[in-house]
Amino acid sequence: KRIDKNDNDFENEKSAMSRVLQIQDNQNIIVSCIFVESYLVAFSIDEILPMHYSISHFLKADNLNYGVCDFLNKKIAQYLLSKDVLFWSWEQDLGIENLKKSKMSYRPGNFLKKYRVSLINKK
Repeated sequence: KRIDKNDNDFENEKSAMSRVLQIQDNQNIIVSCIFVESYLVAFSIDEILPMHYSISHFLKADNLNYGVCDFLNKKIAQYLLSKDVLFWSWEQDLGIENLKKSKMSYRPGNFLKKYRVSLINKK
């Protein structure tokens, strides 16, 4: 995707991905990529958690390659199932209508509760 020079989202995501990949005990981190003619067109960074859970930290795909996201999700789901993972949590849709529609098309089994943690400044 084209990046606006004034957009900090790219740098924030780059930093977050770097932190995930630098985790000392990263044996449960799964990085999946799809290449078309030697060009990276999609990738996902997922983590296998205890109790049959997995979480998707990042998934990015070039929307010019129709179906690549579905294909990647199918392959990751097959792999996770082979590792005895039964639940796969994806990131929030952040109110982005197309992302919400796409995620709902997979017919999620349930939704996890969201919590906000904050510090209370006691004086």
